[in-house]
Amino acid sequence: MASAAAACRAPRPSGPSHCRRKNTVRLQSWAAYEAGHIPGAVHTDYVADGWRAKIGQAPGLLPPRDHLAALVGRLGITPHDDVIIIPAGVSATDAAAAARIYWTLKTIGHGQQAILDGGFRAWTADPARPVETGPSAERTAPPYPVVMQQRRIPKGPAIAYCNTGHTAALNWFVLSELLGREEVALYDGSMTDWTQDPERPVATGAE
Repeated sequence: MASAAAACRAPRPSGPSHCRRKNTVRLQSWAAYEAGHIPGAVHTDYVADGWRAKIGQAPGLLPPRDHLAALVGRLGITPHDDVIIIPAGVSATDAAAAARIYWTLKTIGHGQQAILDGGFRAWTADPARPVETGPSAERTAPPYPVVMQQRRIPKGPAIAYCNTGHTAALNWFVLSELLGREEVALYDGSMTDWTQDPERPVATGAE
């Protein structure tokens, strides 16, 4: 079991029966998922499923409560499930998407999630590990009971941000979940949200 507080690496499931005890959310295109996936994995598309929302001119904000409740429930995730997020394992971009989903689940109150170390690429490097093809069995659950505070710009000694809150999610994951640094926050809207208010200061140049 990997907890949100100490999920530096997700345990690699040893076989199909182990996978069935967990919601393994795989981050890849539908065609790639059907071509091969870890047994028991549930497919989600980071963009099409709306793990980030465009509100105003900021494209990377945390989605509304109702959307997240429906999305997480559709994946069959309940508050009692351990969730292993499985990126493709081929680029920093898919690792950042996995980190952003991890952060989202933690933000809505889920307590048991991890990212599979090395992703699907590392899993398939060992031919003894099982891989399924085709669509998986449908799994659904009631809308997830989202618990989160009213959205605000996070405060703390360290705030991870970028342009839209995507690549910064990976920085947050490393600082908070791998290195165990306390009081690290992710600014979901990042610069695209910050600059919507002309009264907010913006620094330019090297300083």
